[in-house]
Amino acid sequence: MNGKFGIIELPPVVSNTVCPESPPQVFSHTVGPAGDASTTDKTDDHAHYHRNGSPSNDHDHEYICKLLTEENEEEEDEQECIDRTKIITDMLTITSNKDYDYASLLRTSTQRDLSEQDIFMAIIQEMKERCPSLLNTLISVCVKDKEKVTVRQITSVAVAYSCLMFSRNNKNSAIQRVLTLLAVKGDANDEFIRRLNRMSLSLSCSGKIRILDKAVSASKIQLVEAIRSNPIMKITGDNLDFYIRTNHQSTENSNQDIHWFASNAFFARLSYEGLSENKPEVSPVFVGVIVTMVRLQDIDAEMFVLNQCETVKMIDVKKVLIGRLLCDSEEFEWLNRKLPQHIPHRYSDRMSKKQQVFTLKIMFKDESKNEDCLNIMSDYEDQIIELYTKAYGNTDMLDRHGVVLGGDMLTRERLQNAKNIRHLALTPRGRFQHLAPVTCELWHVKQDLLAKAYKALYKQESLGQCGTLFHLKTVLRRTNANGNVKSNYKAHEELLLLIVKALIRIAADDLPHSSEQNRETVLSHIFSKIYGLNCSNDDFIYNYYCNLITWGLQIINMSDTAKEGDTERLILNMKENAEFFYSNSTMSKYFTECVNTILQVNFLLSPHTRTRVLEGAFVNTKGGNGQNKEADLVQEHAIRNQKDIIRGLGANKTETATRRASGSANIIYKIGDNVDKLLNIPKPTTSHTKKTTSKDLDLAVSILRKVGPFNYVKGRKFDSFKEIPKKSQKNC
Repeated sequence: MNGKFGIIELPPVVSNTVCPESPPQVFSHTVGPAGDASTTDKTDDHAHYHRNGSPSNDHDHEYICKLLTEENEEEEDEQECIDRTKIITDMLTITSNKDYDYASLLRTSTQRDLSEQDIFMAIIQEMKERCPSLLNTLISVCVKDKEKVTVRQITSVAVAYSCLMFSRNNKNSAIQRVLTLLAVKGDANDEFIRRLNRMSLSLSCSGKIRILDKAVSASKIQLVEAIRSNPIMKITGDNLDFYIRTNHQSTENSNQDIHWFASNAFFARLSYEGLSENKPEVSPVFVGVIVTMVRLQDIDAEMFVLNQCETVKMIDVKKVLIGRLLCDSEEFEWLNRKLPQHIPHRYSDRMSKKQQVFTLKIMFKDESKNEDCLNIMSDYEDQIIELYTKAYGNTDMLDRHGVVLGGDMLTRERLQNAKNIRHLALTPRGRFQHLAPVTCELWHVKQDLLAKAYKALYKQESLGQCGTLFHLKTVLRRTNANGNVKSNYKAHEELLLLIVKALIRIAADDLPHSSEQNRETVLSHIFSKIYGLNCSNDDFIYNYYCNLITWGLQIINMSDTAKEGDTERLILNMKENAEFFYSNSTMSKYFTECVNTILQVNFLLSPHTRTRVLEGAFVNTKGGNGQNKEADLVQEHAIRNQKDIIRGLGANKTETATRRASGSANIIYKIGDNVDKLLNIPKPTTSHTKKTTSKDLDLAVSILRKVGPFNYVKGRKFDSFKEIPKKSQKNC
């Protein structure tokens, strides 16, 4: 009776006041979810009355209740389904054809095949070879005009064939596996998946669990195979945070703030043959324009800032970046033909190689606790020992190469502290010796750099001062750029770079618009103008915009360095970043991280490990020049994907279910991306369209032209940024 409604039939009540010839009366009453028919609410509109208008008494009649239970309803539904099937069977002449009992690719396709190959084209090819008549029939049904055949029509034929083959044999389930995983990605509940399964469009709910388990196992097998072919591995880790709100709170059931730890693994692309693995006693360092061998005890502060040669190189790089921002305008479109599409470096070819990223099992540990950090490091050791043992039969390759470990500033600091605590342990595993060095990754450095830029240049009290960052943000209606960079990094970066682009256009106003100009002359003129190289330091509005461009170009430079995978420019960026962080605060933690990175790669690490650290800062998941990303940004994307899958678990966030969901997230998103590519489905993006950006750029240029940012006027200033210093050439 729980949750069901029944019908109560009342027999006729014989009363002395009612004529015997009156027809019998039948009353119906709906019973509520409790199903209690013996207690009728006397004030209810459905209460029963005698013919004389008085309420009926419980003793005046008897109830005969026929309440429908769930079991009865299911039996009736099943019987109805059987009856419908029989009717349809009687309508048709059914014959079986054994010609379709062949080993279909729908059965043999692996999850890797589904994530990498064109499954729809493969199905059409199989139909053409195995059952051409069926292919022709389905094509003739879905294609109305043979001159206008679309991908959607071809895909519908492949899916229809897959449904038919799955109905014949549930092992022919390639498309059903794809749709099941996509349903999991879309947070579909079991009820929805069960409905799809009844229509032969997906696996069953138990099949969903099995395929997720297989995805986890397949990912682990692929990782072992990758280690067997390339033992030089790096791991990145970061916290995975959840806040779960409960509907019914109590002392035993309250909101939960969950902190777990997620990790990725990937492998080197460079060749490390011939690189020494011995730590240096002396290191090559530029002193002026000459390379000098410096002993560790002779290291001084000058070696942590750009020298003359490095400064010249960075100026050349920034001129190229300025040219790229300028060539979008019609007047300087000719610059596009004279600028390199990719800034070349020593390892350009190698860094364009595609990499595969593997998701390691999630750890239910909180990195903010020392005890949990020790457990994280211990778990890492257990995992890599198991993986290398499966790959090689022993840990000799692990002992030789080790594993580089990376994370953001807090992760690096906490995991390094865990290593320090266990420094005197008796065994290599106890000392976490295989996990070294622990490095700070670049995207979080860039994020903090952008946060420092907004802290220096973004003030709410400057709303009424035309041309300031906050004023332009308000005029352009960028409400998502609220000054809290960590809440929405993309929005803050877009706003800052839009204004930098507008300022560069204004700086080029006094140049003739001719394609015959010399590229170096044009870019040098703009560079000297936007950095105020020929002006004194007492125009504070000029200084404000010099600061804004300096911060903005550094963000652009770091992004371009990451895209190209330029390990040499990475070191120069860290030297510049150290100056930026130090100028903002002498207590900046990321200033310490920049100095630590320079100290490690230039002086403390062996050439072999140094190259591994620099190369491991970038990951190329797509392949091709300019397709690299920061390793910790790839980790952030993986965590986002894992969160999406874990949310679909609902209240069932057990450790087993969470590990299954997080371990399969990588293969689920790969299959989803492959399907989107095959079906020509564009990826959703939060970036502004080109048309919108163009309008905003024109508006920003018109506002800034009124201010005259590069027209030197002694003593002018913004009230909110009084006596702001101008960055020197060395800091730019």
